[in-house]
Amino acid sequence: MSDQSPEDHESAPEEKRLHRRRPFRSLQVRGESKRLFFSGYVLNLSVGGLFLQTTKPKPVGMKLRLHIPLERELPPLECAAEVVWVQPFDVRASTPPGMGLHFTDLEARSAHRIEAFLVRSEERAGA
Repeated sequence: MSDQSPEDHESAPEEKRLHRRRPFRSLQVRGESKRLFFSGYVLNLSVGGLFLQTTKPKPVGMKLRLHIPLERELPPLECAAEVVWVQPFDVRASTPPGMGLHFTDLEARSAHRIEAFLVRSEERAGA
């Protein structure tokens, strides 16, 4: 199965992904930057980062703190990320607005949680 999905965006930077990613539709993420809170929905997730659908993406280079609720029974995964690309809101665009985020301080334990979450999600999707 390919890592490519319909959620991949034409404006995304040249494909340099090191980790497989999984498309989603209902994983909501909270975040903050300089005491400003925001939220959005994850369209794809990997151990390297995620694409967060939001009508108000932050500028490229901005550092963010994320709270990602991977499992209901465990506390949200918390990590730092940086905005690496933006898809601005445009009523004529065929792709959703949002921002590509790269995890900047993901601990090994958190990376394992994401990987396990992706595996479980793929198994459920295949069932």
